[in-house]
Amino acid sequence: MNSNDIRKLVEKFYEGKTSLEEERTLADFLLRDNVPTNFFQTASCFGP
Repeated sequence: MNSNDIRKLVEKFYEGKTSLEEERTLADFLLRDNVPTNFFQTASCFGP
C-alpha cells in the first residue's frame, strides 16, 4: 500500500469510519520501523 492509500485510510480512521481490517492495515504500516515522519502522530494512536 502506498502513502497516498495510507493517508486516505488515516482520514477515514479520524472520521471513525474504518473497519477492523482497515485498522489492522494501518497498524501494520504505522508500527513498522521505517514509518514516514508525516505519519508519526497517527502512529502514536497504535502504539508507543
